Amino acid sequence: MNIFKKTKYFFCYSLLLTCTSLFAQAEYDLRLTLDTIDCVNKTACYNVQLRTADGTGWGLAGQNYRLYYDGSLASWQSGVSTLPSAYQSFILIQDFQNADASATNGALTFEDNLSFLNYTMDLNNLSTGGISFPADGSWVTTSQLCFSIQDALINDPNTCLEIVWAKEGLTTEYATSYVEVSEWQMANTTNPAVGQVYDGLDATDGNASCMTDYCFPPAKYDIRLAFDSIDCINQVGCFNVQLRTADGNGWGLAGQNYRIYYDAALASWQSGTSALPAAYQGFTLIQDIQDVDASATNSNLAFESTLGFLNYTMDLSDLTAGGINLPTDGSWLTTSQLCFSLEDSLLDNPSTCLEAIWARDTLTAAYATSYVEVSEWIMSDSMKMADGEFYDDLDASDGNDACFDGICVFDYGDLPDSSDTTNSNDYQTLIANNGPAHLLVTGLSLGTLIDAEMDGQADINAAGDGADEDGLTFFTSLDLTPGQTFRLPLGYVNTTGNTAHIEAWVDWNGDGDFNDTNEMVIDIDDTIGFPSYLEFTIPNTATKSTLLGLRIRLSNTDNMTPYGIIAQGEVEDYLIEIDCPNTCLPVTVNVIRME
Repeated sequence: MNIFKKTKYFFCYSLLLTCTSLFAQAEYDLRLTLDTIDCVNKTACYNVQLRTADGTGWGLAGQNYRLYYDGSLASWQSGVSTLPSAYQSFILIQDFQNADASATNGALTFEDNLSFLNYTMDLNNLSTGGISFPADGSWVTTSQLCFSIQDALINDPNTCLEIVWAKEGLTTEYATSYVEVSEWQMANTTNPAVGQVYDGLDATDGNASCMTDYCFPPAKYDIRLAFDSIDCINQVGCFNVQLRTADGNGWGLAGQNYRIYYDAALASWQSGTSALPAAYQGFTLIQDIQDVDASATNSNLAFESTLGFLNYTMDLSDLTAGGINLPTDGSWLTTSQLCFSLEDSLLDNPSTCLEAIWARDTLTAAYATSYVEVSEWIMSDSMKMADGEFYDDLDASDGNDACFDGICVFDYGDLPDSSDTTNSNDYQTLIANNGPAHLLVTGLSLGTLIDAEMDGQADINAAGDGADEDGLTFFTSLDLTPGQTFRLPLGYVNTTGNTAHIEAWVDWNGDGDFNDTNEMVIDIDDTIGFPSYLEFTIPNTATKSTLLGLRIRLSNTDNMTPYGIIAQGEVEDYLIEIDCPNTCLPVTVNVIRME
């Protein structure tokens, strides 16, 4: 049984029977277009429009509009004719609000909240007619309808208003009365026109149906990857992920889903942390893909043959309360930090630079159609997607942020080193053999000179490190009796503001290492400054007439060993020789390395 009363209006009169055989029926298209939305007073107004659908202009006679809409989201408020005075004004026939027609099992998705509107606008004078539709198919606005709208339409981007024109087939289950439009053919002669396109309202109409973007235009953001720090010892580089508003408006930051591609031949993702407050969930890793060959894609990224991909999220913990706002002054907000293990070539080769690209439409669509997503918190339980404006990727144009040569600069030793084992004149000096290295920092050195090397400068005379071996001052020869002291003037610089430590070793038995008893000869701190000289005793058991290694290290790190990398300071290597011209009394010490 029909739930709505059918009201009949006749547009063809006494000449209808004769005229219909002389004139083909006109054809029309019908649509709703958004006119205005008042977000404050929660009112949306739409224009009802007609046009000819057959390429011929024809005269518009009376109209009877019938439409269904979702009564849970809107209620009809007012209507007005926009036609000239040749037509009657807007006449409301029926306004039926929010009926439950779910038992009908019809075609409309909102039938459990079904509302119905019926109004007419007839010609005043059938003898003279009214307006004609342009033959070019231009739309003619016949009336305007205004609706009171619910908060959900404004606040929830997933809630959209539906309005459906009553037409046969689609709405027959609810009532057998449909939209009627008639053609004025001549004096006192009209004929029903035939509808072709009935363009109602649904989510495909964008802001006209889903009004959140209209009332709250999408927030706009910029995103960048900013260099934070490098741990040169462990070869780890960390970057800050940062957002800012791109339109000068401060807005609430909701959930984020970050997706980024990077060159896995040069780096591998190691760790990530959130920098946001407790209102947000922590760093949640979704996907970490290492070193994929995507070269067959032949797309935009220069490193697609060694593609790395990282995806992680940080959502709001409580959608009812929201989180923080992006500053209106456009300041960058750090949301998270990403750390990568870096390959040697990034630290050693000035022409090698790391690339990292934010996933976004067009640029990375060939690899995956999922991109960076940042959402705006609007109000309790309401979020919507923000629009990315500027994606600041990482590449060579970022200078030291991407090309790290010169950032991690080390000082190495230069004792001879010919193998991965130790023996006389075969010390651990090279990187491959765990030789000593110090990251150069300002204000901490042995003597005043210090230089940087790419590796240990192993040399048979311990002379591979240039002129920076100026921490100790040797005399050409010293005559000492075993058990007496061997005293060397000391020069150093420590303006770091932190306590420095000096430790030194001598390979008394000549076996190529500094691990034997009594071979650590110096271990002092500069809590009140270092002495002006170092002194240690030559043991009676020291090997004579053999070049012996002497290694001294300065650092803010205490408890050093003769080997391995240390975060700051300098290492200096020397060779000394102990001679016994007669009965080894007195002892003569010849210094082979003078710098």
